[in-house]
Amino acid sequence: MFWQMVERFLNFISIFSHTADSLEESVISYLNSLKVDLKNCRGQSYNNASNLAGKYNGLRAKIKNYSESAHYVPCSSHSLNLVGSFAADCCPLAARYFSTIQDIYTFFAASTYRWNLVSSDTRWTARADAIRAIINGFNEIKSALQKLEEDVSQKRLTQIEARGLYDKVKSFEFCLLTVLWNKILNRINATSKSLQEITANLNIVCTLYESLIGFVQELRNDFDSIEEKAKEICGNFTDAIYSTGFQRSCKRKCKFDDNCDDAIQFSAKNNFKINTFYVIP
Repeated sequence: MFWQMVERFLNFISIFSHTADSLEESVISYLNSLKVDLKNCRGQSYNNASNLAGKYNGLRAKIKNYSESAHYVPCSSHSLNLVGSFAADCCPLAARYFSTIQDIYTFFAASTYRWNLVSSDTRWTARADAIRAIINGFNEIKSALQKLEEDVSQKRLTQIEARGLYDKVKSFEFCLLTVLWNKILNRINATSKSLQEITANLNIVCTLYESLIGFVQELRNDFDSIEEKAKEICGNFTDAIYSTGFQRSCKRKCKFDDNCDDAIQFSAKNNFKINTFYVIP
């Protein structure tokens, strides 16, 4: 006889405090009302918030006092999202990129007139959705920012904001990061949805993680195709130039009997690859 695990939704519980003690009281009280014996609990899973997942004082530790077999497993989907968030904050250019994405959304969402200029039906509620909206409507967004900057009927502050965002959006680095993050976040998003399937188990989770790791590792060798795609998005050869268009010399330390004339030259492209592209995946 084979046992099959079945998932059942019980209820939403109103809470009045986010402390582990309060959450414990709410959970225990509700399960008691259903006459569910917590000693039969064989597992528990939450996101990675300390009040839930804390090893010593979180809800997981308090539930463990009622059942030694209530082993804790972190939510695989939430853990993956945290990895994506840390990757987005891992280097200054990536952090500034997502700040610009947020500024674009805030700018257009502040006015129905501005929003209608881009007429985007794509949801902006998540990073993957926001970048998909950017990559699909890049020229439309850029044109809308130009129009608002040149529209004398707009407030001067609006024109200045539009110009500032336009300068950021048209940069080649912005296009490169849009293509890169679109690839990464689409794959992370698909993996996250698979992790949330009812049929997901530990073996499936490990397989999905390994597949995602392999995809990201391969992506590190795909810079040239990403660069070509970014050039297509820019649509203007003059825009497909790294904004930091200079060469930087890096002199290596040398001993008294070494020849120190061979300073290493870093082009703006190599600088982007080394300090941004290779850092993110």
